[in-house]
Amino acid sequence: MVFQSTLPIPINEMPEEIKELNADTPLFGMTLGMRVMQNKVDSIFDRLLNFKMSESGNLSYNKNLDVEIIEKEIITQCDFGCLIPPPNVVILTPTGSPNDDNEIFHTTQMYKEEFSLNDDEYLDICADEAILGPRLLLI
Repeated sequence: MVFQSTLPIPINEMPEEIKELNADTPLFGMTLGMRVMQNKVDSIFDRLLNFKMSESGNLSYNKNLDVEIIEKEIITQCDFGCLIPPPNVVILTPTGSPNDDNEIFHTTQMYKEEFSLNDDEYLDICADEAILGPRLLLI
C-alpha cells in the first residue's frame, strides 16, 4: 500500500537553509504556523479568564468557564484544516513470496507503472522483511 500525496509547495523550489550545529542548536521546535496557533490559543485563554489584580493585591478571574466555552472560542478564532488534498491510496498485491528479490523487483516495477515514473525518476523503498515484506515509500 502506498499513500501518494501532493506537497503544498515543490520540494526543489524550497531554499535549503544551512545551519551550523553546536551544543545550543535546537533540533526540534514549533513551526511558525504552530507558534501563531499557540499565541492565538494563549490570548483566548487570557481573554476568557480575564485576570485582574486589585489594588490590595487580590487576584480575580472568570470562574464561570468550562471546556465547551473554551472549545467554541478556539474553533471560531483558529483556522483548522489540512494544506494538502487527500492522498491517493494505491494497493498492489504481490504474488509468490513477498520477500523474494525477484518479487520485490516485480512489485517495484508495478509501482513505477502505477505512478507513471520514468527511468530517471526515483522510487524510494523501505523494507521490513520481519513483518510483512517490502513497503514502498515514495519520497
